[in-house]
Amino acid sequence: MPKPILLLALLSLALSGCFRDCGWQEEPLVHIEYSGPKTFRSVSALGARDLTAFEPLPAPKPGSDSSYHRTSYSFPLSLLADSTTYLFFSDTRVDTLTIHYQRYFYPKRGCDFVAKIRANWAKQVHSSTFKEVTVEFYDYYPKVSIKDF
Repeated sequence: MPKPILLLALLSLALSGCFRDCGWQEEPLVHIEYSGPKTFRSVSALGARDLTAFEPLPAPKPGSDSSYHRTSYSFPLSLLADSTTYLFFSDTRVDTLTIHYQRYFYPKRGCDFVAKIRANWAKQVHSSTFKEVTVEFYDYYPKVSIKDF
């Protein structure tokens, strides 16, 4: 009786060693937190082939002052280029936000390839028509804070 239990324990230990950490298995995203007076009708990205990732937009939450809103967005980053430009459409104007980054693709045993997004410190990290933009980079995604008041 102890042999089947021992065999099962050894088999489960061997199979657990086959697990590979292949990183995120989805398209990288940018996380954007907006604080300002505008409510956006829509958002898109230049050159985007599929705009369903940009719909529906989350409803803005009122800030501590009734003259501005707080909204959080998550949008895909392009893996075809080292930058992505987003267009924010409000009733009165179109604002832009371009995020510059470096894409790292490398093979990993047991995985097809792994992709990481990093800051491109040789270039300006972002350009925008918003008043104040802060970008923080993590291994797989940047986080952006926009203050537009």
